[in-house]
Amino acid sequence: ELHYTRVLSTLENTKWKNLHVISFEPSGIVSIGRNPDNGICVNDISVSRYHAHLTLDNGSIYISDNMSKFGTLVQI
Repeated sequence: ELHYTRVLSTLENTKWKNLHVISFEPSGIVSIGRNPDNGICVNDISVSRYHAHLTLDNGSIYISDNMSKFGTLVQI
């Protein structure tokens, strides 16, 4: 059962490229990275294979960097 859906766009090579509809599993966690088995796959060399993850908690979404080489930028 999917608990929540949000929309996220990603930046690749300084251009907004992709629009993702995120459906959170009961765990409330979605992984982000270059590796195809991530919930959100970003094909950009500056993104680590397992770069970061999103966590859904009480209706809010939090992003956590997985100690990636270049860090994680959030643009609001």
